[in-house]
Amino acid sequence: MSLGRRIRSVLIVALLSLPVVSSQAQQARLLPDPAADQTPRAQLDRSLTALAHRQLLARRDVLARVTTPDALEARRVSVRETFLRLIGGLPSTKAPLQARVTGRRKGEGFTVENVVYESLPGYPVTANVYVPAGATGRLPAVLVSMGHYDLGKAGERVGPDLARKGFLALAYDPMGQGERLQHYDPELRASRAGGATEEHGQAAARAELIGESVARYFVWDAMRGLDYLASREDVDPARLGAAGCSGGGTVTTYLAALDLRVKAAAVACYITSWDAIVDGPGPQEAEQSLFGFLSSGLDMGDYVALIAPRPLLILSTADDFFPVAGARNVFEEGKRLYALAGAADHIDWSSTPGGHGISPPGREAMAAFFQKWLAGGKGDARDEPDARLPPADLVVTETGQVSTSLHARTIADFVSDHAPPRAALASTPAEAEGQKERVQEAVAEMTGLPRGPGANGPPRARVHSSLGRPGYRLDVLSFPVEEGLDLWGLLAVPEGKGRRPAVVLADPRLRAATAEAPGADLDDLARRGHVVLALELRGNPTAADPPARPSLLGPLAATYRRASVVGKSLAGMRAADVRRGVDLLAGRADVDALRIDAFGRGSFAVPVLLAAVLDPRIARVALDESPVSYRSILGHSIHKDLPESLLPGVLLRFDIGDLVLALAPRPVALLDPVDAVGQPLGGAETDRVLGDVRAADRALGGGDRIRIVRRARGAPFRWE
Repeated sequence: MSLGRRIRSVLIVALLSLPVVSSQAQQARLLPDPAADQTPRAQLDRSLTALAHRQLLARRDVLARVTTPDALEARRVSVRETFLRLIGGLPSTKAPLQARVTGRRKGEGFTVENVVYESLPGYPVTANVYVPAGATGRLPAVLVSMGHYDLGKAGERVGPDLARKGFLALAYDPMGQGERLQHYDPELRASRAGGATEEHGQAAARAELIGESVARYFVWDAMRGLDYLASREDVDPARLGAAGCSGGGTVTTYLAALDLRVKAAAVACYITSWDAIVDGPGPQEAEQSLFGFLSSGLDMGDYVALIAPRPLLILSTADDFFPVAGARNVFEEGKRLYALAGAADHIDWSSTPGGHGISPPGREAMAAFFQKWLAGGKGDARDEPDARLPPADLVVTETGQVSTSLHARTIADFVSDHAPPRAALASTPAEAEGQKERVQEAVAEMTGLPRGPGANGPPRARVHSSLGRPGYRLDVLSFPVEEGLDLWGLLAVPEGKGRRPAVVLADPRLRAATAEAPGADLDDLARRGHVVLALELRGNPTAADPPARPSLLGPLAATYRRASVVGKSLAGMRAADVRRGVDLLAGRADVDALRIDAFGRGSFAVPVLLAAVLDPRIARVALDESPVSYRSILGHSIHKDLPESLLPGVLLRFDIGDLVLALAPRPVALLDPVDAVGQPLGGAETDRVLGDVRAADRALGGGDRIRIVRRARGAPFRWE
């Protein structure tokens, strides 16, 4: 650490250690405002980045042993199997394309055909086919996947550029863009979810509930585009290429890695090493961030290994947020792999000045690449003026949206189709015990936490300041849960002696607490003689964090993706924080270790429930404003803040109601439960979602163990 950083750290610690004494200070927030690089979110991002680097180092050791063609082939087989597993596989059958042309327009040097075809039954793809003017015979063709333009296919010029070079090009709308909005509102004439990133994120989180990645649908759309091109009489199916920039570069990479019909691929502004991504901008789009990608031992170079020995052009720009230094690393690794495949001259890299997007020299490099590998070296690669047609000329459907013109199905529909049926609830004590065992095993596996009490002893907490309150003392404290990752909280210690009941209170709103208003539940519990540890779990946003882009996915969507690639979930990591809070309380001389309750609020509710399922020291659980069913989210067209409560693949193992049942015979209170968008559940809907769970529990002798509580605003909850 530099001298300047040491001095700054000393000053921060000194400031945090000042006691709260004046009346003005008592009106201030109890938890200190952290430095920008010490916020819970910044600490969590650093921890996840360090884990990513450890996983990448392990992968480097594996790849160093790939030194022969046979070893390369074995690696390719393993990578393909892993990649398919991570995306949830591909559809097993291809339905008829049912392709049709809805209109034609003349352009400068080409004709545009507006085309629609089906990727899956009832799931149409809108596309523009650019046919070179005066072309005869079967042509080389390029599938052009789009970046994250809200306009979709109308936002990219690669299609018309290639058509003027003699290639037939198909540019199509990705899911959630152009004419394929998943959440289109005819009155708004826009998506209710937001832009392309939000559309993709909504579909991705929903798909992850059942262990799929939304990437499988992007890849399948592209594969069906190849099917369509191969079906045309003016296309040579032996000369198919693929190209794309940014998000389109992602899909092009996936497609070329999986589909051998791609004879040459040009990928712009996407391919870079993951160490450069995690150290730089962080994971980007949902379809680019596969759960467990790095923890499964993969990096971007593994896609290159799957594409080899077919020709590949990597296009980079100097000022792109996909770091050019990482692209150089992937290219160098790729050259070695291509050499092992006997095709050292089939991979190339073009790095040009400019920001995100294909620069004019990059367009020339792409044209020359396809001319070399698909057109026998014929043609002039020089860049030409932009010849895109107005977006209105490129509209395929009558209304400009497949949802209103063609009553298209959505990813939400397919996820609902693929979701496993709800498992029958236990009807006998033996069945209930077996079900509890299976749920505990699944939670342990999905969170990486052991069953039973923690084995590390209580964490070493540091008290930064203390404050007298009527009937109790309030300490501001922190303690480490990992190296470089601290939790902050408030510890309420009642007056008097002897062992007392205790509560871990996980509250995302803890930073709003003041000396005069530390929170109704904390204050009430402490006044009634409970030792209360109110915790802010890892990653919680603060005012010192850079403002997150407004999103229905919540402020931690980017952090969720960073956790996802290393095989972690926010809910699972926060469950570990709750358990450390229990460790702290259980190790105190003034706490009755047999009477420790847990209270989770909002986005911290599911972590509390997960921790309680694994930790028998938690005697009772109260969840405030918590979701109560993952499965019910499938019935909502849209969801809010799901990444903070999501365990990928959760509905393949259990639902929230199963967690509640697994706590038996311990009591559970659900306070003002909420639906998929955070709105209070009415009585009838609560019965619909949880009625069978409560009925099964009563049939097994649970009585009113599971309580639904609706309380007045600001009123504390009491078990009595």
